[in-house]
Amino acid sequence: MKPPEWCSFLVLPILLVTTTQEVYTDVLPTPDVMKGAVEGLLTRLLHHRGRDFTVEIGGVTGEKDYFKVHGEGVEGRPVQVRAGTGVAAALGVMTYLKYLCNASVSWEANQLSNLPDVWPEGTIESQLLDRYRYYSNPCVFSYSYAFWSWERWEKEIDLMALMGINLALALDGEEAIWREVYRDLGLTEKELEEHFAGYAFLAWGRMGNIERWGGPLSIYWQEEKLKLQKRIVARMRELGMFTVLPAFSGHVPKGILRVFPTANITRLPAWSHFSEPYTRTYFLNPQDPLFEKITGAFIKKMTVELGSDHFYLVDPFNEMNPVSSDLTYLEGVSQAIYGALKKGDPEAVWVTQGWMFFSDRDFWQKPQAKAYLTAVPQGKMLVLDLVSEDSPQYGRLESFFGQPFIFCLLNNYGGVRGIYGNVNVLLKNLADARQYPNSSLIGTGMTPEGIGSNYVIFDLLSEMSWRSHIRDVQEWAVQYSRRRYSVQDENLEDAWKLLMSSIYNSSGPIRYHGTYTPLMLRPRLNPKTKMWYYLKDLVRAWDLLIGTTKEQMTYQNSQEPRLLNMIMNPTEASFKGKIFRVYCGRNEVQREGKMCRFLKKKNKKRMINTNVEINGGVHLLEEETWKYDLVEVTRELMQVAAADVIKTLVRNYRKRDIAAIENSSNQLQELISDMNILLGSNSNYLLGSWVQSALNWSNDTQEHSLLRRNSLYQISLWGPNGEILDYAVKQWNGVMERYVGPRWSAFSEALLSAAKTGVALDMAKFKASVFEAVEKPFAEDLDTFYPSSPIGDSVKLAVRMHEKYRPLFTQRKLMKQYMKLREELEEPRMRV
Repeated sequence: MKPPEWCSFLVLPILLVTTTQEVYTDVLPTPDVMKGAVEGLLTRLLHHRGRDFTVEIGGVTGEKDYFKVHGEGVEGRPVQVRAGTGVAAALGVMTYLKYLCNASVSWEANQLSNLPDVWPEGTIESQLLDRYRYYSNPCVFSYSYAFWSWERWEKEIDLMALMGINLALALDGEEAIWREVYRDLGLTEKELEEHFAGYAFLAWGRMGNIERWGGPLSIYWQEEKLKLQKRIVARMRELGMFTVLPAFSGHVPKGILRVFPTANITRLPAWSHFSEPYTRTYFLNPQDPLFEKITGAFIKKMTVELGSDHFYLVDPFNEMNPVSSDLTYLEGVSQAIYGALKKGDPEAVWVTQGWMFFSDRDFWQKPQAKAYLTAVPQGKMLVLDLVSEDSPQYGRLESFFGQPFIFCLLNNYGGVRGIYGNVNVLLKNLADARQYPNSSLIGTGMTPEGIGSNYVIFDLLSEMSWRSHIRDVQEWAVQYSRRRYSVQDENLEDAWKLLMSSIYNSSGPIRYHGTYTPLMLRPRLNPKTKMWYYLKDLVRAWDLLIGTTKEQMTYQNSQEPRLLNMIMNPTEASFKGKIFRVYCGRNEVQREGKMCRFLKKKNKKRMINTNVEINGGVHLLEEETWKYDLVEVTRELMQVAAADVIKTLVRNYRKRDIAAIENSSNQLQELISDMNILLGSNSNYLLGSWVQSALNWSNDTQEHSLLRRNSLYQISLWGPNGEILDYAVKQWNGVMERYVGPRWSAFSEALLSAAKTGVALDMAKFKASVFEAVEKPFAEDLDTFYPSSPIGDSVKLAVRMHEKYRPLFTQRKLMKQYMKLREELEEPRMRV
């Protein structure tokens, strides 16, 4: 296989002019340790074929890492991998697999079942453009990682390495260390119980937004999480990643006032509609001597437990403004925080999220930001420009006034489901950041609040660690399609070109995209939707995916008689004299059943290979990537269809058309039920998996109940009274049936009752009613069983849903939406 054009030469990095005096002291493990870690990763990824790769870690002499992967194209000859670090070696292997072997690895599913028998000839060689490739967001530790086992973490760390990540946030287990620090200071277990947030809400307890909610947090959990954290940071470091560990941000338990009554402590305002006792947390002024004492104690204990790479996350003002905008105060606070870090670790680098500069920009004007950022020596603070793909702040703040920063892709809020991306804006913003005069950019990062969807956008960004640009996104989409399914098919390529140019290509700032459909929100009389793409393009992509599926199903069905004949007559010439031995059954029936399955799989692939019209012989219908994409695109279109049904339901209420209200209600409930069935066929969409992963951490009956409530509250009410209602709601099997469906049923009944009596619907009364009748019971439910394994055939179900709901997207409807959006997009140009 001929390597892509870019593989034939060394990709040179863009030279970045910077005034930053970087003084980082990166210390990597030995080459042998990284080599062993990469070999272990390849074994987990490729099983016995991982031994076909020889790995050599040569070290990094300058600031830029590199990789070189060479395949000879000769049977029995190894693929040679040489890189500066373990993560660069893993990135190189992944690039080789993607572009020379048409393979794919992602959150949702892998496509590694059709690797070539002989590793292709070709050389993949590149120098990485930036010093760091960063990963994670404090929120993802609750929205996605909250209940992960080591097995799940191991997969994620492997994927991080394959994406080239070398700077990773690691926050698990910090409560166990904080418990020791505060107990040494004289606080009681009761005071700590009232401070730590609960299992699914630790992220916001750590950032000082809330306390106690979802707790009490058991000591067993704290200790087990610390054990897990030790394994996480050890594996990260073995691969050549630097870990970003937590440090003291000033948020303290109320009990600190009892022990230190004269400390300079302020109560913060309530956060995000929460009320006491779960908010109005306590903040210790960093200029108080106690701040340095607590910082030093925490760093010392953490270093004993976990070691240190000298990077520390400190965010004292996440979605909570400082008590004063006075420049001297802000400068003093910043100096005190860094001074405390330096006292605890002389090599400390303060890592801070730039989220506050975006979310609270009215407070963080240029003078305030400059006072805060420049109070720390240049190179001793690292700023994460957290949502650079949409609203980068480096330009407004003059490259953060010289402090190094990382260009970050956020994309996802709350771990919600929704296909979304802004690929062209993302690439332009990154190019602009690299070309910014005297830029202090030193890396790219991935900072989603939740993971598990839209991996294609993160895959694209991972390539920007070695690519200066992507000339043609449409061509990149073609390549993505080929490695996603390991086939070369014009329909599939066209489908991905449509996806990348429409729903993955928003041109405007959009947040909370997963909640732009009214289906997943609490019902209201003014349902709103937002589309940033031409619906006709998404529907056309759906048609292409389903059309290809039907072709595959037809072909497969036509081969069944031939397959059966071959299986029942093993002397047929097509076996070419080969004898397949399967020694597994205890009796003849078991052996025959196993043989049939084995021969069917073997010869099905061989026969399909003879039909060049059917996707080069690949079992497309059996690929997990294919199953996932069918469900994902079908789910997206079904929620769009639901929005139309909801709008019709409300219109019928306004007309007081009782029969029409009932009809719309029935249509909506049927659609929700169908979505629940479809989502239940794929392991990526199961509420049962989320709940079970939480329960796996329980140590006793009380904790079992707490963990279950935590898992359900987070994805529904969020707070005890719906303070952040539906922010993290998921389109999952189980959620649709027990939460979404009942809410809309209650709303329809309320509309029907109001229409019959001629009295306008009292929305305040409805909200109170649905909270008590549906939302709170869902979050508090300790008994309902939710399947944690898929049920049904994703492929057949997707085809059935397409046949049922595709007629709703009439040509007239698609053109109407096209013209409306086109006018909206052209209106700003007309004003200019």
